[in-house]
Amino acid sequence: MPHTTRTATVAACLLMAAPVLPGTPWFSLVVAAGLVASLVAAVRSRSAPGIRAVAVAAAVSAVFHVSILLDWPPAVRIVLALVVVFGLPAGLGRRQSIGTAYGWVEPGRPTWPLAAAVVVLIVGTTTALVSWARFTDPVLPGYVVAAKNSPLWQVALAVIAFSLFNAALEESLFRGVLLDEMATIWSVRAALIVQGVAFGLFHFNGFPPGWTGMVMAGVWGYFLGVLRVRSRGLLLPYIAHIGADATIAVITVAGLSGPHW
Repeated sequence: MPHTTRTATVAACLLMAAPVLPGTPWFSLVVAAGLVASLVAAVRSRSAPGIRAVAVAAAVSAVFHVSILLDWPPAVRIVLALVVVFGLPAGLGRRQSIGTAYGWVEPGRPTWPLAAAVVVLIVGTTTALVSWARFTDPVLPGYVVAAKNSPLWQVALAVIAFSLFNAALEESLFRGVLLDEMATIWSVRAALIVQGVAFGLFHFNGFPPGWTGMVMAGVWGYFLGVLRVRSRGLLLPYIAHIGADATIAVITVAGLSGPHW
C-alpha cells in the first residue's frame, strides 16, 4: 500500500479517538479538518481499504463530537454510531471501485483455550476495575447520578443495554472495521498496535478516566485484538467486552467508588 494511505488511516484512527472536549467546538473543528484531509488523501490514493477505514472513522467522530457538544443522551450516540459502522460500508460498497468488506462480522472459531482466555480477561479486568474504583473514589457520571431514584428494573435494563450495545459498537469499530482494514494496509501486528493505541485514547474521558484509564484501555484493547485475530471473529472479544462493560455499569450504579448514593 502507498505510504500516503498508511499515514491517512493511522491519522484518521487517532483523530477519531481523540477525546471530545465539551465547550470547545474549535477543537472539534480541528479534528474534523484533520479527518477531511485524511479522507482526501485516502481517496487520492485509490485504496479501497483506506477509504473505508477513514470514512468510517470520520463519520463516527462526527457522531461523537456533535452528540457530546449538544449533550445528547449516550444511548443516542451509541445507536447512531452503530448505524454508521454497519451502514456506511454498505453505502460505500455501491461503488465498484471501493466494494464492501464485512469479513469482520464473522463470529469466528472459538476453541477451549481461547474461551479460557476470555474468562481470564473478564476476571482480570473486573478485578482491576473494582480495585481502581475502591482505591481512587472517582466521580460518577452525571447521567448515573441522575438515575439515583429510578426504579430498580429500569436501572437493571440500562445496565444490560449498555453492556450489550456499547460492546457491540466498540468491537465492531476497533476490532472489526479498523483492525481488518489496517491489517490489509499495514500488517496484522501493526494493526493490533494502532487499534490498541486508538482504543486507549478513545477512553481518555471514559471510566476510568485520564491517563490511567487510557493505558488500561489501550492494553486491554490490544489483547482483545489478539483474541480477535486468534479466534478469527468478533464473538469472543465481544463476550469479554460485555464482561468489562457490565462491571463498569455495576460499579457506577452501585456507587462502589464513593458515597454518591
